[in-house]
Formats: sequence, structure tokens, C-alpha cells
Amino acid sequence: MTTSFLLRELLRPSFFKTDRVGWVLPRLRAYGAADASTRLRAYDLWAPLNGLGVHAELYRPFLRYGTVVFQKCFAPEHLRLAKALKRDGVRVLLDINVNYLELDEQFVPRSHHEDMKRMLAAVDGLIVASDHLARAYAAAFTGPIFMVEDPLKLADFPRPKTHAGKGTRLLYCGYAVKAAELELITPVLRRLHARHGLTLVFVCDKDPRFSAIPAEFHPYRQDGLARLLSLGDVKLAPRDLSRPYNLGHSAAMIAGPMAAGLPVAASPVPSYRGTPASLCETEAQWEETLERLILDPALRAELGARGREHAARHWDAPVIA
Repeated sequence: MTTSFLLRELLRPSFFKTDRVGWVLPRLRAYGAADASTRLRAYDLWAPLNGLGVHAELYRPFLRYGTVVFQKCFAPEHLRLAKALKRDGVRVLLDINVNYLELDEQFVPRSHHEDMKRMLAAVDGLIVASDHLARAYAAAFTGPIFMVEDPLKLADFPRPKTHAGKGTRLLYCGYAVKAAELELITPVLRRLHARHGLTLVFVCDKDPRFSAIPAEFHPYRQDGLARLLSLGDVKLAPRDLSRPYNLGHSAAMIAGPMAAGLPVAASPVPSYRGTPASLCETEAQWEETLERLILDPALRAELGARGREHAARHWDAPVIA
């Protein structure tokens, strides 16, 4: 499901209907190589949306659309296209899962910040991935804001993790650059390793080269994600919440592991509240939570089952569509 996905989308018959919805993407990549946000908030939604009678597809400039969604793209060329579409009477929406209103040296340079402000002035409405983002953008945007969480494809996780014995393999799955936030709990991991012989399993785009405790690296593969996640016993999701950028994250970081039947230990990101994730604010809470999960396979199985049920009820792509 690589280049064939895009070829199918580009060649799919399309009729001249004004209820057609087209997606403009930040970059055109095959399904397996697409950015996570593009895969989740465009590619994975088109089939279930079409099943509901919404004519959803990749934007093609030679066709007529009633609505065009700009998926996390707001560079000058996207702004020009948005303005041209609006002149033609097309409804223009911006779908965004990151807070670009907060400057962040690593993830939100000033150029992105300024481009976003100009794009906000041009669109008819926003689609955001969390309630926190909805509140953040409401301070700068007076139009309608719709909260639509990141979806997942539960069908990609046919069998939940089987939990038995001590859970000594902790999992980190995500972009390698963000694995640096494991430093927030490195002292905890070292103490637990001394007591239980932990291993960290990384499923990332590249090796994050974490050396605090023994670790193994597996390259991220979307088509084999369920198998990769099952290599771990507990999913770790620490975040530095002193950075406003991190407060706006969606629940995507924990949704896949929950669908795979893993218990999750995480920082209290606003979008994680109300889920079965075990939220930890202090070192003591992290250590106590992880110790219990390591030693108690029944607890891991219970939280894993609750997480999978929550994922099916709230995040499965047909539900989000």
C-alpha cells in the first residue's frame, strides 16, 4: 500500500459535483511514507467518509469543489490557493493538529508562526485535534472551530497484546526527535532497571540512541505497526508540559498502543484526560505506576482491555468520519 494508494486516488473517477471535498496536503507522499498527521487526518478518513456519502478525495486543481481542506499546510503558496478558491466561492477549511500560535524554538519557528496568522485570516473555519487547541486558536480566530480527534484504524490491530509474567519491556513509539523527553523520567527508568532488568523498545523513524538503560530499536513500519507495538509491555508517553506547544497534542501518541492492548503511562497532556491512560506528574508517581504495571500482568491486561475498548468507541476511523 505505497504508490498504489496515491495512484488509485489520482485515477479514481470523479464527477463534477459541488459537494465534493478536496484535501490539500503539505507534501504528496505514498501512504507508508506520509507524515503521521497526513495519514491520520486525510488518507485514513477518505474511505469511511465516502462510505457515509461525503465525496472526499485528494484535491485536484482541474475539478470543482464545494469545500477544500488544507491539512496542516499554510505556507505562502497554500495561502495564495486558499484565497483563489474563496474568490471562486469555495468553502476553505484549515485542519491543524499543532499549536502554531506559540513560538517554540524546536517545532514552531517564527516563519511558521507568521504564516499561520496570515492563513487564519483567509480561511472560513478551523478543524483542530484537541479541545486545548480549540481554546488556543479561539483567541486568534473568530470563525467556527470544530474539534475532530485524530483517528486510528482499529482493523489494523486484530489481536490485543497477551500479558503474562513481569512486564520488563517498556515501549516508546513516535518520532525519534521527541524521544528526548524520556530524559524527564530517566532517573526512574534507571532505578527500575536496577530492580527489574528493564529494556526499552523504540519504534521510531530512526534510532534515538538512548543509552540510560538497555534499549533496542525497530524501524517504524505502518503496515507492521500492531506487531511492533506488541513487542512492548507498557507504553511510555512522557511530555514536557512546561512547553505550551506540548499541551495541544492530540491523543494519537497513546491511541495506537491502546488499540494494541497495551497499558499506557503518560504525562497529563490535556487530551489524555478521560482515557484509561495512567497519568503521572511526579517522579514518584511515574515510579509507583510503572512498578505496579511491571509486576502485575493482570493489571496490564485490564488496562489494556479498557484502552482497546476506549479506542474502538472514540478513535476508530469510521467513528471519527
